[in-house]
Amino acid sequence: MIKGKVVASWRATSICLPVTVFCIAVAGCGVLPQKPAANQVEPDKETATENAAKSNIVTKVILKADTERIEQLEREIVRLKAELARAEETLVAVESGLQSGYTRADAVKSMAEAQIQLEKTTGLAPWHAEKINQAQDKLKTAQSHIDAGRFGAGLFFIYRVNSNVKNVNNEVEAIRTSPSLLFVGKNRANLRDGPSTNHKVVTTLTQDTPLFLEDRSEKWVLVRTLAGMVGWIHAGLVTRDVPEGVGG
Repeated sequence: MIKGKVVASWRATSICLPVTVFCIAVAGCGVLPQKPAANQVEPDKETATENAAKSNIVTKVILKADTERIEQLEREIVRLKAELARAEETLVAVESGLQSGYTRADAVKSMAEAQIQLEKTTGLAPWHAEKINQAQDKLKTAQSHIDAGRFGAGLFFIYRVNSNVKNVNNEVEAIRTSPSLLFVGKNRANLRDGPSTNHKVVTTLTQDTPLFLEDRSEKWVLVRTLAGMVGWIHAGLVTRDVPEGVGG
């Protein structure tokens, strides 16, 4: 009798155990994470990879901009040193009475030539309005010295104008042949620290400001300015059309 009960109990256990294991396995399938296919990248990891790649590109562009900015400043230092040397020569000439070596004809001729070159440069580089205005003020100062008979002083200020004009013209010549050159196509355009309107505005650019294209992200472009600033601008705000006069 007891033996029969044991056999019956064993049979019941042998039937229930597989059923129980099967039920646990089925239930477990609903909670265990599914492993992605070999060629499938998990969404979070894909986004992180894209963001990291964009960050690396921006970092490289910033380093490139810094390098070019340093080179630009070094060229500016050379120019300013030349102006300083010219100023010292003028002062020596004035103090030693050598100013009489300059004539009104020399000053008037140089003044006319400087005015012509400055007018040409104004059309070539409209984004340098501040420098152009400073040069115009220097020419007015030069004219006042010439009118007062101080021809050496007048020629010195004319020399400074010519130096600034040459610097701007060299810049125009360098950028207009760049294959990555863009220009701001609207009156005003925001440069941001990321490719969306939710990102912070780095600065606001005016129309015809030249930019160098570095990368794209959907409807946004990563650009670098002549001053070395790096940021994102909406593609609809830039153009490859060269402003009138810049093309040479």
